[in-house]
Amino acid sequence: MLIDADYKPSPEEEEGGRAGKELSFGLCLSGGGFRATLFHLGVMRALHKVGLLERVDAISAVSGGSILAAAYGLAAARAERTGTPFDFESFALSIVRCASRGIRNRVLLKLASPLFLYRWAFRRETRTTLLADAYDAWLLGGATIGDLPESPKIFLNSVCLNNGEIWSFSRDGIHGINSQMVLLSEGHRADVPLSFAVAASSAVPALFPPIMRPRSFFYDPTVEIGYGNGTGQVVDPGFGLMPDPFRYLYFCDGGVLDNVGLETMNYRFNPNVVLISDGGAHFQILASPPTSLVLGYLPIVGRLLFGAAGVLGRVLEMMMRQATAERTDRQEPDHPWRIHKYTISIDSPAINGVEHQVADYVRRIRTDLDAFSTTEIRALVAHGESHVYHYLLLQRANSFGPVLSVTGTQIPTIDGTLKSWTASEQLHLKSSCINSAVVRFVRRSIGALRQRVP
Repeated sequence: MLIDADYKPSPEEEEGGRAGKELSFGLCLSGGGFRATLFHLGVMRALHKVGLLERVDAISAVSGGSILAAAYGLAAARAERTGTPFDFESFALSIVRCASRGIRNRVLLKLASPLFLYRWAFRRETRTTLLADAYDAWLLGGATIGDLPESPKIFLNSVCLNNGEIWSFSRDGIHGINSQMVLLSEGHRADVPLSFAVAASSAVPALFPPIMRPRSFFYDPTVEIGYGNGTGQVVDPGFGLMPDPFRYLYFCDGGVLDNVGLETMNYRFNPNVVLISDGGAHFQILASPPTSLVLGYLPIVGRLLFGAAGVLGRVLEMMMRQATAERTDRQEPDHPWRIHKYTISIDSPAINGVEHQVADYVRRIRTDLDAFSTTEIRALVAHGESHVYHYLLLQRANSFGPVLSVTGTQIPTIDGTLKSWTASEQLHLKSSCINSAVVRFVRRSIGALRQRVP
Protein backbone atom coordinates (compact mmCIF):
# COMPACT_ATOMS: atom_id res chain seq x y z
CA MET A 1 0.00 0.00 0.00
CA LEU A 2 1.93 2.96 -1.31
CA ILE A 3 1.71 6.53 -2.37
CA ASP A 4 1.89 6.50 -6.17
CA ALA A 5 5.52 5.70 -6.99
CA ASP A 6 5.16 6.83 -10.63
CA TYR A 7 4.52 10.45 -9.71
CA LYS A 8 6.96 12.97 -11.22
CA PRO A 9 7.40 16.54 -9.91
CA SER A 10 6.18 19.30 -12.22
CA PRO A 11 8.61 21.96 -13.54
CA GLU A 12 7.23 24.37 -10.93
CA GLU A 13 7.96 21.87 -8.16
CA GLU A 14 11.46 21.30 -9.47
CA GLU A 15 12.01 25.05 -9.36
CA GLY A 16 10.78 25.00 -5.76
CA GLY A 17 13.44 22.49 -4.72
CA ARG A 18 11.73 19.15 -5.24
CA ALA A 19 13.85 17.98 -8.20
CA GLY A 20 15.12 14.50 -7.41
CA LYS A 21 13.29 14.50 -4.08
CA GLU A 22 11.47 11.34 -3.04
CA LEU A 23 7.72 11.74 -2.87
CA SER A 24 6.86 12.91 0.66
CA PHE A 25 3.57 12.83 2.54
CA GLY A 26 2.44 15.32 5.19
CA LEU A 27 -0.58 15.18 7.51
CA CYS A 28 -2.17 18.31 9.01
CA LEU A 29 -4.40 17.97 12.09
CA SER A 30 -6.57 20.98 12.86
CA GLY A 31 -7.62 22.47 16.15
CA GLY A 32 -11.07 22.03 17.66
CA GLY A 33 -10.76 20.59 21.17
CA PHE A 34 -11.44 16.92 21.83
CA ARG A 35 -13.91 16.93 18.94
CA ALA A 36 -11.00 17.46 16.54
CA THR A 37 -8.81 15.00 18.47
CA LEU A 38 -11.37 12.21 18.05
CA PHE A 39 -12.18 13.05 14.43
CA HIS A 40 -8.44 12.94 13.62
CA LEU A 41 -8.17 9.65 15.49
CA GLY A 42 -10.67 8.19 13.02
CA VAL A 43 -8.65 9.59 10.11
CA MET A 44 -5.45 8.06 11.47
CA ARG A 45 -7.18 4.73 12.12
CA ALA A 46 -8.27 4.56 8.47
CA LEU A 47 -4.78 5.51 7.27
CA HIS A 48 -3.38 2.78 9.52
CA LYS A 49 -5.78 0.18 8.16
CA VAL A 50 -4.86 0.89 4.53
CA GLY A 51 -1.13 1.12 5.26
CA LEU A 52 -0.68 4.85 4.67
CA LEU A 53 -0.05 5.99 8.26
CA GLU A 54 3.41 4.44 8.21
CA ARG A 55 4.17 6.47 5.08
CA VAL A 56 3.48 9.83 6.76
CA ASP A 57 6.73 11.83 6.87
CA ALA A 58 5.54 14.85 8.87
CA ILE A 59 2.57 15.87 11.03
CA SER A 60 1.72 19.53 11.65
CA ALA A 61 -0.90 19.97 14.35
CA VAL A 62 -2.83 22.67 16.18
CA SER A 63 -4.65 22.63 19.53
CA GLY A 64 -6.83 19.50 19.66
CA GLY A 65 -4.74 18.04 16.84
CA SER A 66 -1.58 18.63 18.89
CA ILE A 67 -2.94 16.41 21.67
CA LEU A 68 -3.20 13.52 19.22
CA ALA A 69 0.04 14.27 17.35
CA ALA A 70 2.12 14.45 20.54
CA ALA A 71 0.69 11.19 21.89
CA TYR A 72 1.16 9.47 18.52
CA GLY A 73 4.74 10.70 18.24
CA LEU A 74 5.59 9.30 21.67
CA ALA A 75 3.94 5.96 20.90
CA ALA A 76 5.72 5.68 17.56
CA ALA A 77 9.09 6.61 19.11
CA ARG A 78 8.56 4.07 21.90
CA ALA A 79 7.78 1.30 19.41
CA GLU A 80 10.85 2.16 17.35
CA ARG A 81 13.08 2.32 20.42
CA THR A 82 11.93 -1.06 21.74
CA GLY A 83 11.83 -2.72 18.34
CA THR A 84 8.18 -3.74 18.75
CA PRO A 85 5.36 -3.28 16.20
CA PHE A 86 3.30 -0.15 16.67
CA ASP A 87 0.04 -1.07 18.41
CA PHE A 88 -2.46 1.41 17.04
CA GLU A 89 -5.43 0.15 19.06
CA SER A 90 -3.59 0.56 22.38
CA PHE A 91 -2.64 4.08 21.34
CA ALA A 92 -6.24 4.83 20.32
CA LEU A 93 -7.52 3.51 23.66
CA SER A 94 -5.29 5.95 25.57
CA ILE A 95 -6.77 8.86 23.58
CA VAL A 96 -10.33 7.67 24.13
CA ARG A 97 -9.73 7.33 27.87
CA CYS A 98 -8.38 10.89 28.06
CA ALA A 99 -11.32 12.32 26.09
CA SER A 100 -13.88 10.37 28.13
CA ARG A 101 -12.43 11.72 31.40
CA GLY A 102 -12.27 15.31 30.20
CA ILE A 103 -9.74 17.96 31.16
CA ARG A 104 -11.45 21.35 31.27
CA ASN A 105 -13.61 20.85 34.35
CA ARG A 106 -10.85 19.04 36.25
CA VAL A 107 -8.57 21.99 35.61
CA LEU A 108 -11.22 24.46 36.77
CA LEU A 109 -11.82 22.49 39.97
CA LYS A 110 -8.15 22.84 40.91
CA LEU A 111 -8.23 26.62 40.74
CA ALA A 112 -9.29 26.91 44.39
CA SER A 113 -6.59 24.61 45.78
CA PRO A 114 -4.00 26.23 48.10
CA LEU A 115 -1.18 24.84 45.98
CA PHE A 116 -2.44 26.57 42.86
CA LEU A 117 -3.04 29.82 44.75
CA TYR A 118 0.58 29.72 45.92
CA ARG A 119 1.83 29.00 42.38
CA TRP A 120 -0.36 31.77 41.00
CA ALA A 121 0.79 34.34 43.57
CA PHE A 122 4.52 33.59 43.65
CA ARG A 123 5.35 31.74 40.44
CA ARG A 124 3.06 33.45 37.93
CA GLU A 125 1.35 30.13 37.13
CA THR A 126 -2.08 30.10 35.49
CA ARG A 127 -4.85 27.66 34.66
CA THR A 128 -2.97 26.96 31.42
CA THR A 129 -0.18 25.54 33.58
CA LEU A 130 -2.78 23.25 35.16
CA LEU A 131 -3.77 22.25 31.63
CA ALA A 132 -0.15 21.29 30.91
CA ASP A 133 -0.02 19.32 34.17
CA ALA A 134 -3.17 17.42 33.15
CA TYR A 135 -1.72 16.52 29.74
CA ASP A 136 1.45 15.34 31.44
CA ALA A 137 -0.33 13.21 34.05
CA TRP A 138 -2.95 11.59 31.83
CA LEU A 139 -1.27 11.25 28.46
CA LEU A 140 2.36 12.30 28.05
CA GLY A 141 4.03 10.89 31.17
CA GLY A 142 6.78 13.49 31.68
CA ALA A 143 8.07 13.36 28.09
CA THR A 144 9.98 16.24 26.50
CA ILE A 145 10.04 17.49 22.92
CA GLY A 146 13.34 15.64 22.55
CA ASP A 147 11.43 12.38 22.98
CA LEU A 148 9.51 12.94 19.74
CA PRO A 149 10.56 10.68 16.85
CA GLU A 150 12.92 11.49 14.01
CA SER A 151 10.22 10.29 11.63
CA PRO A 152 7.53 11.30 11.27
CA LYS A 153 8.51 14.83 12.16
CA ILE A 154 6.00 16.33 14.59
CA PHE A 155 5.27 20.08 14.59
CA LEU A 156 3.05 21.47 17.36
CA ASN A 157 1.91 24.97 16.43
CA SER A 158 1.28 27.93 18.68
CA VAL A 159 1.07 31.70 18.27
CA CYS A 160 3.78 33.80 19.89
CA LEU A 161 2.10 36.92 21.21
CA ASN A 162 5.41 38.81 21.28
CA ASN A 163 5.58 39.17 17.51
CA GLY A 164 2.20 37.80 16.44
CA GLU A 165 3.60 34.92 14.38
CA ILE A 166 3.20 31.14 14.29
CA TRP A 167 5.94 29.27 16.15
CA SER A 168 6.26 25.48 16.17
CA PHE A 169 7.60 23.05 18.76
CA SER A 170 9.40 19.99 17.40
CA ARG A 171 12.19 17.57 18.24
CA ASP A 172 14.60 20.18 16.89
CA GLY A 173 13.41 22.88 19.30
CA ILE A 174 11.11 25.84 18.82
CA HIS A 175 11.18 27.91 15.64
CA GLY A 176 9.34 30.97 14.40
CA ILE A 177 8.35 30.76 10.74
CA ASN A 178 8.65 34.47 9.99
CA SER A 179 11.47 34.69 7.44
CA GLN A 180 12.86 37.75 9.27
CA MET A 181 13.35 35.90 12.55
CA VAL A 182 16.96 35.03 13.33
CA LEU A 183 16.69 31.57 14.90
CA LEU A 184 19.69 29.31 14.33
CA SER A 185 19.35 25.54 14.38
CA GLU A 186 21.87 25.24 17.23
CA GLY A 187 21.21 26.10 20.85
CA HIS A 188 17.62 24.86 21.07
CA ARG A 189 16.81 23.02 24.29
CA ALA A 190 15.34 19.54 23.88
CA ASP A 191 14.22 19.25 27.51
CA VAL A 192 11.16 21.49 27.10
CA PRO A 193 8.22 19.47 28.51
CA LEU A 194 6.02 18.12 25.75
CA SER A 195 3.01 18.96 27.89
CA PHE A 196 4.05 22.63 27.75
CA ALA A 197 4.12 22.53 23.95
CA VAL A 198 0.66 20.93 23.78
CA ALA A 199 -0.77 23.40 26.32
CA ALA A 200 0.72 26.33 24.39
CA SER A 201 -0.88 25.00 21.21
CA SER A 202 -4.30 24.57 22.86
CA ALA A 203 -4.49 27.64 25.13
CA VAL A 204 -7.75 28.91 23.66
CA PRO A 205 -8.10 32.68 24.26
CA ALA A 206 -10.69 33.60 26.94
CA LEU A 207 -10.79 30.05 28.33
CA PHE A 208 -7.06 29.69 28.99
CA PRO A 209 -4.61 32.60 29.34
CA PRO A 210 -1.35 32.67 27.37
CA ILE A 211 1.42 30.51 28.81
CA MET A 212 4.71 32.28 29.48
CA ARG A 213 8.32 31.28 30.10
CA PRO A 214 11.69 33.11 29.97
CA ARG A 215 13.75 32.70 26.82
CA SER A 216 16.26 30.52 28.69
CA PHE A 217 13.51 27.91 29.04
CA PHE A 218 13.74 27.28 25.28
CA TYR A 219 17.25 28.32 24.23
CA ASP A 220 20.83 28.33 25.39
CA PRO A 221 22.17 31.76 26.41
CA THR A 222 24.14 31.92 23.13
CA VAL A 223 20.97 32.10 21.03
CA GLU A 224 19.84 35.58 20.08
CA ILE A 225 16.33 36.33 18.88
CA GLY A 226 15.94 39.45 16.82
CA TYR A 227 15.47 40.92 13.39
CA GLY A 228 17.92 41.56 10.62
CA ASN A 229 21.36 41.63 12.22
CA GLY A 230 20.80 38.89 14.81
CA THR A 231 21.86 41.07 17.73
CA GLY A 232 18.80 40.31 19.80
CA GLN A 233 17.78 43.96 19.50
CA VAL A 234 14.81 45.28 17.56
CA VAL A 235 15.07 48.52 15.64
CA ASP A 236 11.91 50.61 15.64
CA PRO A 237 12.12 53.02 12.66
CA GLY A 238 12.28 56.58 13.92
CA PHE A 239 12.83 55.61 17.55
CA GLY A 240 16.07 53.60 17.50
CA LEU A 241 16.71 50.44 19.49
CA MET A 242 13.91 48.95 21.57
CA PRO A 243 14.32 46.92 24.77
CA ASP A 244 14.62 43.19 24.12
CA PRO A 245 11.01 42.09 23.42
CA PHE A 246 11.86 38.38 23.60
CA ARG A 247 13.11 38.21 27.16
CA TYR A 248 9.92 36.33 27.99
CA LEU A 249 7.93 34.41 25.39
CA TYR A 250 4.13 34.23 25.53
CA PHE A 251 2.13 31.62 23.61
CA CYS A 252 -1.55 30.98 22.89
CA ASP A 253 -3.63 28.66 20.70
CA GLY A 254 -2.15 28.18 17.22
CA GLY A 255 -5.64 28.27 15.70
CA VAL A 256 -5.71 32.05 16.10
CA LEU A 257 -3.68 32.37 12.88
CA ASP A 258 -3.81 28.96 11.17
CA ASN A 259 -6.17 26.34 12.51
CA VAL A 260 -4.95 23.54 10.22
CA GLY A 261 -1.17 23.93 10.53
CA LEU A 262 -0.56 24.12 6.78
CA GLU A 263 1.77 27.11 6.84
CA THR A 264 4.20 25.36 9.18
CA MET A 265 4.00 22.22 7.04
CA ASN A 266 4.95 24.24 3.95
CA TYR A 267 7.69 26.23 5.66
CA ARG A 268 9.30 23.51 7.80
CA PHE A 269 8.89 20.42 5.60
CA ASN A 270 7.55 21.32 2.14
CA PRO A 271 6.11 17.91 1.13
CA ASN A 272 4.68 16.87 -2.23
CA VAL A 273 1.36 15.67 -0.83
CA VAL A 274 -0.58 16.97 2.16
CA LEU A 275 -3.74 15.49 3.65
CA ILE A 276 -5.56 18.06 5.82
CA SER A 277 -7.90 16.72 8.47
CA ASP A 278 -10.14 19.63 9.45
CA GLY A 279 -12.18 19.04 12.61
CA GLY A 280 -12.40 22.72 13.46
CA ALA A 281 -15.41 24.64 14.66
CA HIS A 282 -18.39 24.65 12.34
CA PHE A 283 -19.00 28.18 11.05
CA GLN A 284 -22.73 28.72 10.97
CA ILE A 285 -24.66 31.12 8.76
CA LEU A 286 -27.02 32.84 11.20
CA ALA A 287 -30.41 34.37 10.51
CA SER A 288 -30.14 36.26 13.83
CA PRO A 289 -26.48 36.97 14.66
CA PRO A 290 -25.69 37.65 18.34
CA THR A 291 -25.92 41.27 19.46
CA SER A 292 -25.54 40.93 23.24
CA LEU A 293 -22.79 43.14 24.62
CA VAL A 294 -22.94 41.39 28.01
CA LEU A 295 -22.21 37.98 26.53
CA GLY A 296 -19.97 39.63 23.97
CA TYR A 297 -17.62 40.95 26.64
CA LEU A 298 -17.99 37.94 28.92
CA PRO A 299 -17.32 35.17 26.40
CA ILE A 300 -16.72 32.48 29.02
CA VAL A 301 -20.25 32.93 30.42
CA GLY A 302 -21.75 32.72 26.95
CA ARG A 303 -19.72 29.65 26.04
CA LEU A 304 -20.50 27.75 29.22
CA LEU A 305 -24.23 28.46 29.23
CA PHE A 306 -25.26 28.74 25.60
CA GLY A 307 -22.41 27.41 23.42
CA ALA A 308 -21.96 30.87 21.92
CA ALA A 309 -20.04 33.91 23.01
CA GLY A 310 -22.12 36.83 21.86
CA VAL A 311 -21.02 39.46 19.38
CA LEU A 312 -17.34 39.37 20.38
CA GLY A 313 -17.23 35.61 19.96
CA ARG A 314 -18.84 35.91 16.53
CA VAL A 315 -16.26 38.46 15.43
CA LEU A 316 -13.38 36.30 16.67
CA GLU A 317 -14.81 33.26 14.84
CA MET A 318 -14.93 35.26 11.60
CA MET A 319 -11.37 36.57 12.02
CA MET A 320 -9.93 33.11 12.78
CA ARG A 321 -11.82 31.58 9.87
CA GLN A 322 -10.50 34.24 7.50
CA ALA A 323 -6.91 33.89 8.76
CA THR A 324 -6.96 30.12 8.26
CA ALA A 325 -8.57 30.43 4.82
CA GLU A 326 -5.89 32.88 3.67
CA ARG A 327 -3.07 30.55 4.73
CA THR A 328 -4.75 27.46 3.30
CA ASP A 329 -5.82 28.82 -0.08
CA ARG A 330 -3.48 31.67 -0.90
CA GLN A 331 -0.91 29.67 -2.91
CA GLU A 332 -1.34 30.08 -6.66
CA PRO A 333 -1.41 26.93 -8.83
CA ASP A 334 1.95 27.80 -10.41
CA HIS A 335 3.63 28.73 -7.12
CA PRO A 336 7.03 26.96 -6.84
CA TRP A 337 6.04 25.70 -3.39
CA ARG A 338 2.82 24.24 -4.75
CA ILE A 339 1.76 21.05 -3.04
CA HIS A 340 -1.00 18.58 -3.76
CA LYS A 341 -3.57 19.33 -1.07
CA TYR A 342 -6.46 17.12 -0.05
CA THR A 343 -8.86 18.27 2.68
CA ILE A 344 -11.07 16.05 4.82
CA SER A 345 -13.67 18.16 6.63
CA ILE A 346 -15.88 17.22 9.55
CA ASP A 347 -18.59 19.41 7.98
CA SER A 348 -19.24 16.99 5.09
CA PRO A 349 -20.94 13.59 4.93
CA ALA A 350 -19.03 10.66 3.44
CA ILE A 351 -19.84 7.81 1.05
CA ASN A 352 -20.63 4.67 3.06
CA GLY A 353 -20.24 6.71 6.25
CA VAL A 354 -22.65 7.56 9.04
CA GLU A 355 -26.11 8.58 7.85
CA HIS A 356 -26.48 12.21 6.81
CA GLN A 357 -28.59 13.29 9.77
CA VAL A 358 -26.00 11.89 12.19
CA ALA A 359 -23.20 13.55 10.19
CA ASP A 360 -25.03 16.86 10.62
CA TYR A 361 -25.18 16.35 14.39
CA VAL A 362 -21.50 15.36 14.51
CA ARG A 363 -20.32 18.52 12.79
CA ARG A 364 -22.14 20.56 15.45
CA ILE A 365 -20.56 18.80 18.44
CA ARG A 366 -18.90 21.31 20.74
CA THR A 367 -15.18 22.11 20.39
CA ASP A 368 -14.16 21.76 24.01
CA LEU A 369 -11.92 19.81 26.39
CA ASP A 370 -14.65 18.53 28.69
CA ALA A 371 -15.64 14.85 29.00
CA PHE A 372 -17.03 13.25 25.82
CA SER A 373 -19.54 10.41 26.04
CA THR A 374 -19.13 6.99 24.44
CA THR A 375 -21.74 7.89 21.82
CA GLU A 376 -19.94 11.12 20.90
CA ILE A 377 -16.58 9.34 20.70
CA ARG A 378 -17.93 6.53 18.49
CA ALA A 379 -19.60 9.01 16.14
CA LEU A 380 -16.55 11.27 15.77
CA VAL A 381 -14.09 8.41 15.20
CA ALA A 382 -16.41 6.71 12.70
CA HIS A 383 -17.00 9.98 10.83
CA GLY A 384 -13.27 10.65 10.50
CA GLU A 385 -12.51 7.07 9.44
CA SER A 386 -15.22 7.02 6.78
CA HIS A 387 -13.89 10.23 5.23
CA VAL A 388 -10.54 8.62 4.39
CA TYR A 389 -12.26 5.69 2.65
CA HIS A 390 -14.49 8.21 0.87
CA TYR A 391 -11.48 10.08 -0.44
CA LEU A 392 -9.67 6.93 -1.56
CA LEU A 393 -12.76 5.92 -3.52
CA LEU A 394 -12.90 9.33 -5.20
CA GLN A 395 -9.21 9.19 -6.04
CA ARG A 396 -9.54 5.74 -7.58
CA ALA A 397 -12.56 6.84 -9.63
CA ASN A 398 -11.07 10.14 -10.82
CA SER A 399 -7.35 9.24 -10.96
CA PHE A 400 -6.21 12.25 -8.95
CA GLY A 401 -2.46 12.68 -8.93
CA PRO A 402 -0.31 12.02 -7.17
CA VAL A 403 -2.70 9.32 -5.98
CA LEU A 404 -2.68 8.11 -2.39
CA SER A 405 -3.10 4.68 -3.91
CA VAL A 406 -4.04 1.52 -2.04
CA THR A 407 -3.05 -1.83 -3.43
CA GLY A 408 -5.72 -4.45 -3.94
CA THR A 409 -9.24 -4.20 -5.29
CA GLN A 410 -11.19 -3.41 -2.12
CA ILE A 411 -11.23 -0.17 -0.14
CA PRO A 412 -12.56 -0.74 3.40
CA THR A 413 -15.66 0.82 4.89
CA ILE A 414 -16.59 1.50 8.48
CA ASP A 415 -18.35 -1.19 10.48
CA GLY A 416 -22.01 -1.53 9.51
CA THR A 417 -23.17 -0.92 13.09
CA LEU A 418 -21.73 2.60 12.88
CA LYS A 419 -23.76 3.63 9.83
CA SER A 420 -27.15 3.80 11.57
CA TRP A 421 -27.97 5.12 15.02
CA THR A 422 -30.91 4.71 17.39
CA ALA A 423 -33.28 7.56 18.19
CA SER A 424 -31.83 7.97 21.70
CA GLU A 425 -28.27 8.12 20.30
CA GLN A 426 -29.33 10.73 17.76
CA LEU A 427 -30.98 12.78 20.51
CA HIS A 428 -27.76 12.51 22.50
CA LEU A 429 -25.69 13.75 19.54
CA LYS A 430 -28.18 16.50 18.79
CA SER A 431 -27.55 17.97 22.25
CA SER A 432 -23.77 17.68 21.97
CA CYS A 433 -23.37 21.15 20.51
CA ILE A 434 -24.09 22.74 23.91
CA ASN A 435 -21.03 23.35 26.05
CA SER A 436 -22.70 23.05 29.45
CA ALA A 437 -23.17 19.44 30.62
CA VAL A 438 -26.11 20.53 32.80
CA VAL A 439 -27.92 22.21 29.90
CA ARG A 440 -27.18 19.18 27.67
CA PHE A 441 -28.75 16.87 30.27
CA VAL A 442 -31.87 19.03 30.63
CA ARG A 443 -32.32 19.30 26.87
CA ARG A 444 -31.94 15.53 26.34
CA SER A 445 -34.40 14.85 29.16
CA ILE A 446 -37.03 17.16 27.66
CA GLY A 447 -36.48 15.59 24.24
CA ALA A 448 -36.92 12.08 25.67
CA LEU A 449 -40.16 13.09 27.42
CA ARG A 450 -41.52 14.58 24.20
CA GLN A 451 -40.86 11.32 22.38
CA ARG A 452 -42.78 9.32 24.99
CA VAL A 453 -45.81 11.64 25.08
CA PRO A 454 -48.24 10.72 22.25
